[in-house]
Amino acid sequence: FKIISIYLIFIVLHSLLFQGDFIKVQLNFLLLIYFFALIVAKELNKENLIHIAYFYLLGALLFIPLILILAAVNAVDLSWNSFYYTQLLGHVKGNPITHSLYYNIAIILCAKFLSICKNKKEGSIYILMMISFFGMIFLFGSKTGYITAFFSMIFIGFSLITSKALKAVFILGVPFLFYTFYLNVPYIHKKIEGFKWQISRHEKITLENRLPRTVIWSEAVQLIKEEPLRGYGFGKSFEVLKQRYTAINFTKGIRNKFNAHNQFIESSLQLGITGFLWWICLIGYCIYISMMNRDRWLGNFLFVLIAYLLVESLLESQMGIVAIGFFLSYFILSSKKAPI
Repeated sequence: FKIISIYLIFIVLHSLLFQGDFIKVQLNFLLLIYFFALIVAKELNKENLIHIAYFYLLGALLFIPLILILAAVNAVDLSWNSFYYTQLLGHVKGNPITHSLYYNIAIILCAKFLSICKNKKEGSIYILMMISFFGMIFLFGSKTGYITAFFSMIFIGFSLITSKALKAVFILGVPFLFYTFYLNVPYIHKKIEGFKWQISRHEKITLENRLPRTVIWSEAVQLIKEEPLRGYGFGKSFEVLKQRYTAINFTKGIRNKFNAHNQFIESSLQLGITGFLWWICLIGYCIYISMMNRDRWLGNFLFVLIAYLLVESLLESQMGIVAIGFFLSYFILSSKKAPI
């Protein structure tokens, strides 16, 4: 509560002094609203947090046939492209990366409930749900989604399987399974090979063909060096980045309104060094809670969250703020000895 409150007070004062975007300031109050909402829910009934998680998993499950039906109905042709990456979510104007974050979280929740359920039928349902959620992450086509799902699968298998022999088989089998997908699914193979090509020829290809994040991060870091203490104003990062994009003729960045695509860089760009240090304090505290309570599910969630924070500016969108505000509060308050 103190860490989030300090952040909100700071962005309000910073925005008053340096003409920040108060619409985005208001949106960030969801971080505290979700925290209080879940505290109230827990105080009314300790089982409420579990029920809330059940409803979330149900919603994630029901979204699968909905989005697949929309893709089929609106497809120009029923090719693979209609059910993959941005085409799949275009009908709901969704971001594949953020959606893959939500489904990675759903997998962690399924694993958490699977670890405590005593009914084989219920356990089978959780396993089937996890497989379905992995399938959606595959369709979203996010490289970050693939990486976090891979490590989550390893972690979950290691946590839930008791036999040492089965653990060894699982840990060896998962990389083999992912490698098989890489070799035999054309779209994944093409995506990863294109990524490798862009990295290897980074200095030889035009700005428009480079990995956008390499260009964005380079320009954002230069801007941070010019204003390391004050920053450029909350919610104003694209405005200053646009000037850099114009200077280097990075038309893709201007056309797509690319923000910093890294929350640590984004916060530093907007709020100076204070924005970066706030994230270090928040994540450090959550890691401390995870270690003190030996809460493996909070630890798994933090790993996934940090991975996405490194490639996305989550606080710049409502879905990103909900992912942080709601689920971070949920996992902290679900932790065995979490202070309220």
